[in-house]
Amino acid sequence: MITAGLVDAVRYGINRLRVSGGAAAAITGHRDHHSTDCPGARYGRVISGELNPGGGPLPYPGVSFRQPPATVHASVATWQYRMNSAHGFSLTVDGQYGPGSDAACRSLRSLRGLSVDGFVGPATWGATFA
Repeated sequence: MITAGLVDAVRYGINRLRVSGGAAAAITGHRDHHSTDCPGARYGRVISGELNPGGGPLPYPGVSFRQPPATVHASVATWQYRMNSAHGFSLTVDGQYGPGSDAACRSLRSLRGLSVDGFVGPATWGATFA
């Protein structure tokens, strides 16, 4: 049985590969390229777009960021990438939540009517990926 949490984890992993690993935008099954039945009965979930991160907002990863000190985590890079692509910031996507990321967070929180505290938790993550 595939749980909603597992689907979210796959979507999150695909997004991370796109952000830092150069993965392509399309999601396909092995059977689309080779003579195989892979991924079996789950193929409908692949072609439906359910596993595609572009199909909806990414779930909060459970990691909060603030500084100082600078938080270093893969989820920071995901957040930085989204701040650039969806909100027009020019952050260095390096996975380090330092002063520039903090300033961008405060700006976004102000625009969204949230307290301006530089904290990337569930509310900021939701505003970032809305």
